[in-house]
Amino acid sequence: MSVAHGRRDFLALGLAGLATACAPDGSRALIDLTPTIATTVRDRQAPSYFHLGTSSFQDHVRRQDFDLGGIDYGPAAANDDTLVCPVAAGVVISARDNTASAGMMLGVGHGLGWKTQYAHLQARFIGYRERVERRDVTAVMGASGTGASRGGVGVARHLHLTLLGPAWAPLFAGASRQDRPANNLGWRHILDPEEFSLGGRNTFLPYSRGNDAAHDSAFAALHDEAVRVADDLLDRIGDADATRTKTRDQFEREARFDYHVDQRIWFMWQRLERGPHPFTEDEARIARRCSAS
Repeated sequence: MSVAHGRRDFLALGLAGLATACAPDGSRALIDLTPTIATTVRDRQAPSYFHLGTSSFQDHVRRQDFDLGGIDYGPAAANDDTLVCPVAAGVVISARDNTASAGMMLGVGHGLGWKTQYAHLQARFIGYRERVERRDVTAVMGASGTGASRGGVGVARHLHLTLLGPAWAPLFAGASRQDRPANNLGWRHILDPEEFSLGGRNTFLPYSRGNDAAHDSAFAALHDEAVRVADDLLDRIGDADATRTKTRDQFEREARFDYHVDQRIWFMWQRLERGPHPFTEDEARIARRCSAS
């Protein structure tokens, strides 16, 4: 398996946005601002979340208190509850109901180090360690936490989406990125989610298309294979650093999901470039070529 090929595959898949094609439930509104009015659930080929105009990724990055880069998405209508679905399939790796700034929030690991966080929720319908699909209704958009206050305009109901990239995020040429120096590698690289949507740079993120389930399934299989190969190669290295790198942290063990496998892959790339390893010259040459591509 080529790790670099896996990275390209994920970028090709993208994080296909927010919103939902789920059926309405009473007063709960769907975010569906597509130009054509959808009359049935089946007509909703690509419903979308539109971000609040003054709350772009760069707007967040420029704030002096080191606000998390991300995008703020507003509700479909001011007086309606707006349902939230995950941007891609994954596992809930954090679920907190009362953080100071983010309020109620969920975190989802998607594989190979990619993670998303959903802040300022009003309610959530899913908990820690549960698996989610794109069309699963996981929460309701809200205004919880001090970060829901919009300077000068009071508290605003919205969803803050944060996209955290893998250990090799600095290799993405031209991508907007905010690094958090005080955080460990798994939570350090924050990327602009709109640059990783299916259509590239957008003012909105399309939620779901016909073959997204197949994309998610293929990516999950790629992640599982990466975990297996990484463990095998770390066993072959066999020294103390490799053993320590192979060890899952507490939350990976609890969630039973290796959402930091990207750090193990990155460790091996660094070893191939800078230190001793038990691989043949041909194997090392192939790995170096993959890591550079």
